[in-house]
Amino acid sequence: YFGDEDPMGKVLRHNGAWDYKITGVLADLPKNSHLEFDILLSWATVRSRYGEKIDNSWVVWGVWTYVLLKPGTDPQAVQAKLTEFIKVKQKEINQPESFWEQYHIQPLKDIHLNSAYVYESAENGSGNAVRLLMIVAAFIVVIAWCNYINLSTALGAGRAKEVGVRKVAGADRRHLIRQFLVEAGLVNAAATGLAVLLVQLSLSAFSRLTGTPPEFIIWHNIWFWAALLAVYIGGIFLDGIYPAFVLSGFQPAAVLREKLGPSSRGALLRKGLVVFQFMISAALIAGTFTVYKQISYMTGSDLGLDYRQ
Repeated sequence: YFGDEDPMGKVLRHNGAWDYKITGVLADLPKNSHLEFDILLSWATVRSRYGEKIDNSWVVWGVWTYVLLKPGTDPQAVQAKLTEFIKVKQKEINQPESFWEQYHIQPLKDIHLNSAYVYESAENGSGNAVRLLMIVAAFIVVIAWCNYINLSTALGAGRAKEVGVRKVAGADRRHLIRQFLVEAGLVNAAATGLAVLLVQLSLSAFSRLTGTPPEFIIWHNIWFWAALLAVYIGGIFLDGIYPAFVLSGFQPAAVLREKLGPSSRGALLRKGLVVFQFMISAALIAGTFTVYKQISYMTGSDLGLDYRQ
């Protein structure tokens, strides 16, 4: 409104009738805040326009109320008392338009993804969509684990002589299991580092695609690192524990005589994992195709009117 001039003390006129004096300037709000506004009016200004009755009104829309509970307070007990209190107030004011109103308290952190009330202060996200994407991501990780287990067990015969020689040289089963777990740890560490690098390189493109603020960086979230560590440790055990026990169980005499036959149990596991992978892949493809068709129908369906006029 004022370009490079200092706006302090200047006056803005609204609808040619109401003058508002600028008494402060705010820095831009964080992009991950659910509060979005361009201008704030003091409550005294609102009261002067609508009257003092607004202070205790139960029928005025467009007001958001935040309550800071004392430490140790039970939110459910507050909710129960609030419900009874509202019933009393509704009888007192006897306003037909308010008799159906209900009031619920909710944690501040749940507003963005789990709140869908009327007159929200901003457009919220979808918690169900986030949870669905997390499930899809988990399935993709499981498919990757299945692939690694399949490759490890399938290539096990090629390492049979190595296992036999190490056993003849004095290595016991614990040493072999430790070796294969360390190998799985190194492979998972390399994969994790590569994944982090790819995420870092794609953050700007992802920000443009989804509208996520570029300054909202995932690395600052402690839960991200906890989840990444859990996936890393889980990958080591799931990818390494079965091949470790299978390969370390080879008998050196049979291995060195090249009389090691295929393990029916290992083959059955590989077949089961392959079938499981195909099932997950088919489900993900079917789900993606269904969502695509639904969105195409919504965007291309004849509404029966031209909303652009």
